[in-house]
Amino acid sequence: MTATSSTSDIEAVEPNTYRPLLPAPLRRPAIVIILLALLLLAVLASRYAHQEAAGTLDRALDTSIRIRLHGEQGLTGALISFVYPPRSVIALAAVTGVGALARRWSGVALTLGGTLSAVVITEVLLKPLIGRLRYGHLTFPSGHTTAVTAIAIAMLILLIGARRPQIGRAHV
Repeated sequence: MTATSSTSDIEAVEPNTYRPLLPAPLRRPAIVIILLALLLLAVLASRYAHQEAAGTLDRALDTSIRIRLHGEQGLTGALISFVYPPRSVIALAAVTGVGALARRWSGVALTLGGTLSAVVITEVLLKPLIGRLRYGHLTFPSGHTTAVTAIAIAMLILLIGARRPQIGRAHV
């Protein structure tokens, strides 16, 4: 007697098979988050366009963040340190390298292409369009923050889509 198994009993794992970066149930929430972020950017841009002085929102957020993080200077310094370009480049290389090691080529493309595109759009299009100056320089939206955020989002997407080991499941 020969034992046969149906395709539903076998989990085929092809190392070079394309897998979407985000599982299907998370795609719609991701689109909603992107749209809300764009709406927030538009509201802030219209509110602070062509201004040089800090606004009420700036002062309130700055004060709140300083009070909440007062005892966490080490953590604050560590987070802020990633905003500087040399450290951002190291973080970009690390996330890209991990994506390449995992053979998630779409993740590598997202990390590199997404980060570079976001920074170029911020620096070339949005900053001149919004025109917010601080000390004579265009400052909103922040190119540094854009880069770090793009890298963090790419890393999060790669982690969400990572395969987890199947512990305790026997395949025959």
